[in-house]
Amino acid sequence: MPKPPPLSDQLRTAVRLAMKHRGVKEGRIAREAGVDPAVLWRFIRGETELLGGNLDKLAASLGLRLTTRSPTTLVPPKPTHPKPPRPKRPTAKKERGNAR
Repeated sequence: MPKPPPLSDQLRTAVRLAMKHRGVKEGRIAREAGVDPAVLWRFIRGETELLGGNLDKLAASLGLRLTTRSPTTLVPPKPTHPKPPRPKRPTAKKERGNAR
């Protein structure tokens, strides 16, 4: 299974797409998010990473929710012991009488 791109790369892509979709530049996105435009500019170009507060502000302004996943939460663990077979329920047989 291929490894997903780092969160920073995913957010860079989301920012670029938002800018293209909305027809705005980095400065406007930065102002809306409350982030220094120079920091956002360097982040988009891959020159720096965003730290927690700026990362959260930027994601929130773009309507993104940041989540983390770990393999143990994506796939339930396999049982260590097989389940015992379910007991069969007795079925009631109706007796047929000779009705005349």
